[in-house]
Amino acid sequence: MSSYQFLASDHPFEKLENPFLERLSIREALERNMDIPDFMLENPDMDPEEKIFLLCDTEDHLEDLELHPEEISFPEVSVRLTENPYVVELQWRYSKERAETLLAYIRKHLMEAENLEVFSLWLDEEGEPHRMEVALDCLNLKHLSFLDLSGGYQGPRCLHIKNTNPVTQES
Repeated sequence: MSSYQFLASDHPFEKLENPFLERLSIREALERNMDIPDFMLENPDMDPEEKIFLLCDTEDHLEDLELHPEEISFPEVSVRLTENPYVVELQWRYSKERAETLLAYIRKHLMEAENLEVFSLWLDEEGEPHRMEVALDCLNLKHLSFLDLSGGYQGPRCLHIKNTNPVTQES
C-alpha cells in the first residue's frame, strides 16, 4: 500500500520548490567536475542541457515539502474524492517544520480561494474519507496532524478549510 496526500481547491495552486534541491544538467555537472557515467556521455539521445541530476546537502532535505501542480500522479483518485478542479500532490515526509510551511502555504492560498481540502489516504482504499471542517480563522498546526503517518495510519481523512472572506481579483 502507498500513502497519497494531496490538496484540492477552487483556485489554482502555486508551485512550491524544495529549497534544498538543485537540479543539474550533464553539462552543469561536468562544469563542477562531477563524475558522469560513460553511458550517459556517449548516448546521443541524452540532452546535455536537460536537468536530470538532483543535488542535495542531506538525505533528510530530500523529503522537504514540494508542491508541483503540473505533476499529478493519480488524477483518478482526486476526481473520485473532490469536486474542486485544482489539485496538487504533497511530496514530502511530515515534520513539524514542514507542516508549518504547509500551514503558511494554505493560508496564503486561501487569501484568494474560497476553500481548500487536504486529503490523506492509501491508494487502494475505496471508502470515503472521514471528513472534518474548519474555518480558515481557526486553522492551526493541530488540524494538519493527521498527515503525520509516523504513529500509524488512522484511515482516510479529508480536512475541508473554508475561507468566508477571500480576496477576489477584478478582471
